[in-house]
Amino acid sequence: MTGLIVTTSYFQGPLPSLKQLRSLYQKASTQKQAAENLVHQLAGAGSDAPATIVCYKGVAHMLIAKYSSNPVKKYKKFLDGKAMITRSVSRDTLNIEARLLRFTIQYHTPRFLGYNAELEADKLFLTASLPQIKDPELKVMVEKMLSISKADQR
Repeated sequence: MTGLIVTTSYFQGPLPSLKQLRSLYQKASTQKQAAENLVHQLAGAGSDAPATIVCYKGVAHMLIAKYSSNPVKKYKKFLDGKAMITRSVSRDTLNIEARLLRFTIQYHTPRFLGYNAELEADKLFLTASLPQIKDPELKVMVEKMLSISKADQR
């Protein structure tokens, strides 16, 4: 008897573009609907997706946690997102966008959660990488976040 093996990768549609992800991400910190849409857009992205996509998926889970009123669900989403971000950056340590996303999330995560160990390393990496960034949209995102972090001096 032969069996049929089906994986979810057969059912995933096309992943959103970086432009779409960036737009949703920027709205998701203040708009629950944008955060939900970001999660939905990335639902089909598996752990084998490009590191940047996996990182956005992790960020999406963390942003959804922000809107949850249930503390248990909130913490679970936070941990799920943290694991995806960590896996993404570990897979591609020189990925500027993944490092920016991790830096931004760690910068805005409450200190009591203890998710800030890479904050300084990511800031140094982003500062050093800035001259090499060819993507104008990404460059603006990095410059903006570095400016915010410099002004706040966390």
